[in-house]
Amino acid sequence: MSRLLEFKAGKCERRGETAFVDPLPGRGLIFLEQQDGLLHFCYKDLTTSIVDDLIVFPGDASFTPTSRARVYVLQFSSSDARHFFWMQDVSSEKDEQNVRRVNALIEDPEQEFVDVEMADQPPAYAAGSSSQQQSSDETRGDVPFTSDQLSRLQHILASARGTSAASAAPSLLLSDVLAPPLSLNESIVESLYSFLPPSLPSTSENVRRILESSELKRAIRGLDMAFINAPGALAPMCEGLGLGGEAALSAQTFVEAVKKQAEEGMEGRARMETD
Repeated sequence: MSRLLEFKAGKCERRGETAFVDPLPGRGLIFLEQQDGLLHFCYKDLTTSIVDDLIVFPGDASFTPTSRARVYVLQFSSSDARHFFWMQDVSSEKDEQNVRRVNALIEDPEQEFVDVEMADQPPAYAAGSSSQQQSSDETRGDVPFTSDQLSRLQHILASARGTSAASAAPSLLLSDVLAPPLSLNESIVESLYSFLPPSLPSTSENVRRILESSELKRAIRGLDMAFINAPGALAPMCEGLGLGGEAALSAQTFVEAVKKQAEEGMEGRARMETD
């Protein structure tokens, strides 16, 4: 597991059914990690130590500002889910940088940037002070990798990927099954209207545009990586889809479970029509 980014933030809650959100008083931490080829957007409540863990597929989410100062929303393009947070660092100087980094990692979890303390920034407080650590943290910035750092990073990545590289190639990839152009008749296209975002009209053109979009391709590649590097890790997602936990073992079992579910649905509808 590799932690890619972290910063202080608290949660917000929506005020009833309105569009207003209110910051909650608890202290917290947002951090992004990469585990088993998947990007995890995590929020840790520093009072209870409870961690909310959201798996984010490349291009499927964005972290953007709201109309309220220092309040940001993580929203997903594949669903209506929204999660609101407020920045808790005393200074707002790094807010924009942290937001840029979050979005960059969502787009490409392999982003190569590192935080190091800037040598030309003296400590503002006496040694041993907790405030000194905060001041030091706030003087960090983006710098290129040194040759030694890059060498060590390449060694770590090579070691981490060694197991999966040595394993047998999968017999099936979702990116092969769902590779465009897809041959879909109009009845199939119409059955997908309910999965379109509410902001898009239910048209054949919108369905086909999404099926051929780069965002969906990246999300499919993310699923393939999960099936290859961490068989079973997507069991909660598969169970939520009604496919059963075993569908998460590989792309092959996932496709077979989807096919079985579709066939059972067709049989059920046929029985209802004959009754």
